[in-house]
Amino acid sequence: MDPKCRLCGRFDETIDHLVSGCPELAKTEYIHYHKMAAAHMHWKICKEFGIEVKEQWYEHEPKATGPFHQVETLFAFQSPWFGLGC
Repeated sequence: MDPKCRLCGRFDETIDHLVSGCPELAKTEYIHYHKMAAAHMHWKICKEFGIEVKEQWYEHEPKATGPFHQVETLFAFQSPWFGLGC
């Protein structure tokens, strides 16, 4: 049996590779899970500040930006600090 990944065919198909190293999964699945985690954090922060959200976090659809009361939320934007090693 060939130990190479069935998706990318370049690296051994290990748990570590599938969870965080497959270039084919990086194009879709990793981004999807990252967005879901970010949406959950956004939902929790909104709830903490009394901003109206849906009852279940997985039903939450964050707006890219929005001033609510004294809080401004940002979601899915490019940070000016990204990639600076900070």
